[in-house]
Amino acid sequence: MYQPNDKFTQKAKSQGYRSRAIFKLEEINNKFKLITVGQNVLDLGAAPGSWLQYCAKIVGPRGKVIGVDISPIKNLPQSNIKTIQQDIFALNSLMDQWKNKFDVVLSDAAPATSGIKIADSSRSLALVEQALKIANQVLKKQGNFCVKIFMSPEAEKFYQQLKKYFLKTYRFKPHTSRNNSKEIYFIGLKKKN
Repeated sequence: MYQPNDKFTQKAKSQGYRSRAIFKLEEINNKFKLITVGQNVLDLGAAPGSWLQYCAKIVGPRGKVIGVDISPIKNLPQSNIKTIQQDIFALNSLMDQWKNKFDVVLSDAAPATSGIKIADSSRSLALVEQALKIANQVLKKQGNFCVKIFMSPEAEKFYQQLKKYFLKTYRFKPHTSRNNSKEIYFIGLKKKN
């Protein structure tokens, strides 16, 4: 059952983070070492900004973090964060500028859910396919990728596709994901070229 004020939500608030999602990324990064000091990170579906806050802390002043979301992201004080309000399906104008510029691409984007399982899975798949398309253009060789997806037979096909582009791939469900959530994270390490 959805609990808007569970212990992770309270912990996020007490530590100054904008959402409980911070702890998912922290757990993923502790396990897979996606993000390190001095890197450039692109966060797709970045609102409300807790992943940006976490990444800015990890990459430090020599790194940069860019967050993109269709919803506005309230200003964050860290000087190494830049936000762009835009649909991730409409980033074509930035793709050339960003070619091979990022060490990490993250996507915690989720579709507006309807409660209709097939429709929600289809929207989730479209988002992750777009995130991978962007990652293939903007990631440096050896770059890392992490994307949230709702489990479905199509998600498994997407996971197999991911293997074409990264030397190592993993499926991971953080402990901080809600028990009834169908979300899982697919991780691609070391982009092949």
